[in-house]
Amino acid sequence: MKISNITSDQLLNTKLEPKEKGHEDSVSQFSNLLESSIEKLNDKLQTAEKLAIDLASGKDVDLPMVMTEINKADLSFRMFLQIRNKALSAYEEIMRLQF
Repeated sequence: MKISNITSDQLLNTKLEPKEKGHEDSVSQFSNLLESSIEKLNDKLQTAEKLAIDLASGKDVDLPMVMTEINKADLSFRMFLQIRNKALSAYEEIMRLQF
């Protein structure tokens, strides 16, 4: 499974189709959004890791760029974890509802 970057702009600007077009379409769109976001996060993490390895092995790498990419990857991962935690909390709350 790949992990990618989820940007707040992407989440805020994404509009799911109305329910009239079918539940499956909305689920498919959400699934595609989630998958692409995880792939972007994975790319950021891999880039940061590669730059850190290059720096540690003595290759000519710009230190501020390495630190910036590592911080971007860290921030993206933390945001992903917060979104996951919120989604899990919402799921648990729904499961506690009595019908």
